[in-house]
Amino acid sequence: MAAWIGGGAAIVSGGWTALVAITTTRTARRTNQATIDAAAENTKRALDAARDERIWEKRAEAYLDAMRFVRHRRDVYDDITRLFRYDEATEERIKKWLDSFQLPDIRGIEIRLLAYASQPVIDAMNASGAAHEHMTRAHQDWTTAMNQATKGVPGAPTDAQVAEARAAIEPAAKEATAKEEALLDAIRADLHSRPGQGAALPSADSRAMGSQPPP
Repeated sequence: MAAWIGGGAAIVSGGWTALVAITTTRTARRTNQATIDAAAENTKRALDAARDERIWEKRAEAYLDAMRFVRHRRDVYDDITRLFRYDEATEERIKKWLDSFQLPDIRGIEIRLLAYASQPVIDAMNASGAAHEHMTRAHQDWTTAMNQATKGVPGAPTDAQVAEARAAIEPAAKEATAKEEALLDAIRADLHSRPGQGAALPSADSRAMGSQPPP
């Protein structure tokens, strides 16, 4: 009887040891899998953050180039809508000053904005581009009318028609300026919306290159 009891105790003890071992193994596996899953999730988050950072850097670079281009275009608007002109030498200096800016290609800017910009910025860019085209056409119409009238070609516009073409430039320029301001505002809002970005940005009314035209 004692032997039977002893044998039974040994069996129970062995079975309990096996159960504990199995349970411990399963628990360890679950713990290891949880650790692996957490590590994988952390890695994914790190990769996503790195990707987002690269995209943000490209977006910011495109925004800054767009702001430089828009501010330069504003200087061009100011020049062609002036109602007064300086002497020939001064006008030549102004022209050289405007031509001296090393600006990024506008098509390249547009492509990068389409790739990286937010939708509000893309919408503002499209509206600004349409207003700029209208302004350009108005200026070309006036230039053509003035040249034809000056040369006295047959069917040349009258002085009144030339004046009318000239007057159409101002509202077109104001509309283009308003749309460009809206574009700059959209860009600045997007730049400031990034979490953790506390650095102040240059005023939208400041010169793109920090310089002034020659007197």
